[in-house]
Amino acid sequence: MIDLYRRLGASGPRDRDAIERALNDPRTAPEVRRIAAFVIGDPDRRAVHDAAWATVSVVARLRTLMMIELTPMWTEAGVSDFANAATDPRRTRECMPVKATPPAR
Repeated sequence: MIDLYRRLGASGPRDRDAIERALNDPRTAPEVRRIAAFVIGDPDRRAVHDAAWATVSVVARLRTLMMIELTPMWTEAGVSDFANAATDPRRTRECMPVKATPPAR
């Protein structure tokens, strides 16, 4: 799955300003603009894409929390759209665990 929001420079489906700017910016790659306009421009397609995007984002967060991305199998796969490697600080911050309440004794 292509992370259209990431390719458009948006943080996700709610970042409407960044999405609109990127769709109207001639510097955005034409192929990305074409695909994004096709998917995001249609409410039904966007609903399906956003549901899948949310699921894959959760999986990416879990991969990071379990440090699966450090395994040779994962690094050799060459997956980049939903990668949360330490080399991508914006994505790493998104995947940091929330502060949890310590268990009761």
